[in-house]
Amino acid sequence: MTHPQDPQRPGGPVPPGQFPPQGQQGPHGQPYAPQGQPHTAQGPYGQSGPYGQPGQYGPAPGQHPRPQGPKKGRGLVIGLVAGAGALVVLLAAGTGAVLWAVNSGDDPSPVGGPADLGAVVEYPGLSADHVESTVTVDYEMFPPAGGEHYNTWQNCGVYAEPVRNETAVHSLEHGAVWVTYDPAAVGGDGAASLESHYSTGDYLLVSPVEEGMPAPVVASAWGAQILLDGPDDPRLAAFIRQYEQSPDAPEPGAPCSGAYDGTAEDFPLTAGEGSDGLAETD
Repeated sequence: MTHPQDPQRPGGPVPPGQFPPQGQQGPHGQPYAPQGQPHTAQGPYGQSGPYGQPGQYGPAPGQHPRPQGPKKGRGLVIGLVAGAGALVVLLAAGTGAVLWAVNSGDDPSPVGGPADLGAVVEYPGLSADHVESTVTVDYEMFPPAGGEHYNTWQNCGVYAEPVRNETAVHSLEHGAVWVTYDPAAVGGDGAASLESHYSTGDYLLVSPVEEGMPAPVVASAWGAQILLDGPDDPRLAAFIRQYEQSPDAPEPGAPCSGAYDGTAEDFPLTAGEGSDGLAETD
């Protein structure tokens, strides 16, 4: 049996120094040149052989084939993909910067409402002392945004009737935001809109104040307060984001539940009644 590469087998390799018969095909299906004549096929770059003779691959000595750039279609696709990726990165970075600015009180393009909290009034150095539950505290601002208060805090949530100032201020000490409103100015729909800001577990109080309101809606945190034009004022959401659980509160993260959930009218103030059954904290 003859091996497939046996020189004696028809079509097998030609012994060294010999040319195959004219018309016989080579290993790649191309005909060989006539016996004793050089090849005339051009090299891969269309160049002559190294000594200027045809049939040799590669460029002449000292020469290099002319480089070919990428195809235009492929380059365009790559450019578009790279450009789109850069745009996504820029948009993501821009979104992150705006969100940070909303939470920090700067004034960039709005995200869910302007973040211009320049109208916030700050009250530094407020006392956090506790007073007896028979005392009515005279606050320097109204509604109060901090100061002396009762041992008992007001449970965070929504109230249909006014709550006691001294219990609400204790909630502010724990990092709550207190949203108060004039019911005659905002109406029933406005009250419902304000109440919708609260979700279970939030450090947020929402309650009406029937007399003495300096604006239709007032949002207060410990040592900070803003007067708002109404329930739809976009600064309300920005204020809540900025000041809920603010580290500026004396005791952020302390409980805002498990204490008093009654109204101002129901709170015991008469000497001798005390505040039995009401939670207390230092």
